[in-house]
Amino acid sequence: MKTRNGKKTRAAALAIASLLFAIGCVSEDSPTAPRSEAPALPDTADFSIDFGLFTHQQKAIEASQQNFLNAAIRVVVIKTVTDIVLTPPVAAFALALHSVPTRQPDGSWLWVYTWVYGAEEAQIRLRGEPDDDGANWELRVTAPADGAVNELWFDGETSRWGDEGYWRFFDFNKPGDPIVGRLEWKGDGSKKEVSFTDLYTNPGDELSYREDGADRSIDFSDASEATEWFIRWNEEIGRGSLQVPDYNDGQEACWDELRNDAECPPLS
Repeated sequence: MKTRNGKKTRAAALAIASLLFAIGCVSEDSPTAPRSEAPALPDTADFSIDFGLFTHQQKAIEASQQNFLNAAIRVVVIKTVTDIVLTPPVAAFALALHSVPTRQPDGSWLWVYTWVYGAEEAQIRLRGEPDDDGANWELRVTAPADGAVNELWFDGETSRWGDEGYWRFFDFNKPGDPIVGRLEWKGDGSKKEVSFTDLYTNPGDELSYREDGADRSIDFSDASEATEWFIRWNEEIGRGSLQVPDYNDGQEACWDELRNDAECPPLS
C-alpha cells in the first residue's frame, strides 16, 4: 500500500498452495476429510509484549536513576518497532473474533471483514486450513485506493490450540514480494516467548522477549556487528538490569525496586 496503511505494512515487515479436494470425493470419516469446525484463532495476548514497568512510569527520572533511564529509552524505541510489527496480526485476529467464518470447498475456513485504520479501509481475507497439528494461515488484503488487490500480507502456522506458531511477513511493494520478517511465539500459562527476525533490511538481526511469571527479558542479537545485549526486569518488584555495548563500558548495570542505580548481585 502507498498510504499510511502501506507504511504500516512496510514497517511491520522491517523493527514478515493449498491442495483442492472436492467435498463429494471424501467422506467425513476419511483422514483427509475437511474438518467440521474452524481452526482455533490464536490468542493475540500470546504474541503481545508487556513493557508496563517502563510505559507506566509517572515520576520524572532522577540523577540517581541513570541505569533505569538508559533501559527505558531503549525500551521506548523497541516498543515503537514491535507495536508496528504486531499491529497486522493482532488487528487481524482481534477483528476475526467478531466475524463468522465460512467453510470452503477445499476444507479451509475463510473470514472476510473490513479493517478501518484512520481514514483508510481495507478488506481482509483471513484463511485458515486445519491439519493434524493445528492450522495453516494466510492473510490477504485488498485496498483499491492503494492499488492493493488480494495481496499476501502474512502467512504462518499455529498449533491446534493456537498457543504456539509463527508468522512470515511479505512486502508486496517490493519486486518479487519478498519475505522480509518472521515472528515466532509460544505461550504456556505464565510463560511466554516472542521473537522477531529481520530477513531483509538487516538479515539475521533478532529480538527476543520472554515472560516467566513477573520476570521479563529482552535480548537483541545484531548479526552484522556480532554483538548481543539484554534488558531484564521484574514487573512486580521493579528491579532490573541492562547490558549493552555502548553503556557502562559494556558491563551489566542494575537498578533497585525504587529505580535507583544499584550494585549488581554477584554471579552465582
